[in-house]
Amino acid sequence: MRKWTGCGTTEDREAAERWWIRILRAVDDPECSVPRKVRVHAASCLAASQWEKRIVDDGDTWNVDCVSRAAFFANEAISYGFTSPSTLYVGAGIRRLLNTPRIPGVDYNRFDEFSFSFEAIAKRDEEVVEIASRREAKVSKAPNAYHCATPGCGIEATKKSGLLRCAGKCPAELKPSYCSKECQRAHWKDHRKVCNPDARAKEEQSRHPNHRPQLRVKSTLSNGQPQHFQVAR
Repeated sequence: MRKWTGCGTTEDREAAERWWIRILRAVDDPECSVPRKVRVHAASCLAASQWEKRIVDDGDTWNVDCVSRAAFFANEAISYGFTSPSTLYVGAGIRRLLNTPRIPGVDYNRFDEFSFSFEAIAKRDEEVVEIASRREAKVSKAPNAYHCATPGCGIEATKKSGLLRCAGKCPAELKPSYCSKECQRAHWKDHRKVCNPDARAKEEQSRHPNHRPQLRVKSTLSNGQPQHFQVAR
């Protein structure tokens, strides 16, 4: 991978591919023992590299031989039980290709043998649907915990911990979540009516035309005990 990416060394993609192919061919060499984990990683890397090389210079043409090799290496890795993001990406790309109008002169039957890849893609599709269904069930129970409450923000979280929840005394079913302190401040004008009802009551009372503010006065009785009473201003 370092040769392929040029990380810490000179980038040489052809050399990287030669090493990966040597690793796969070592399976047939009794004098060279390559761990299974290394072999499947090499197959996955070759699948990704061939898929990347499928596009010809003009950008609109695909090299079907590169696509076929990518499918072969992806299927090889998956057959060993190694379903990496690269192999799923290649498999999904080939499935999209097969679902598009057929290109004259291309032998599509060559892809029929890659059953492991298509089975892995179908299984992944089922997992994605199941994950989405579970998330929708969680969101329906606590919708405020997954959406930023500020109107117009639109940010959603995949987990409750992804947003900041109001730390006020508002009811749990009305407690909002925010993506940032800026959104929290922007929404405070509306939320404070729920989060701080005492402040809201005082505000409404102060707006009443017959409202007369009260002063609390403290005095001391003859026996030395404090006494509190209110005087209207």
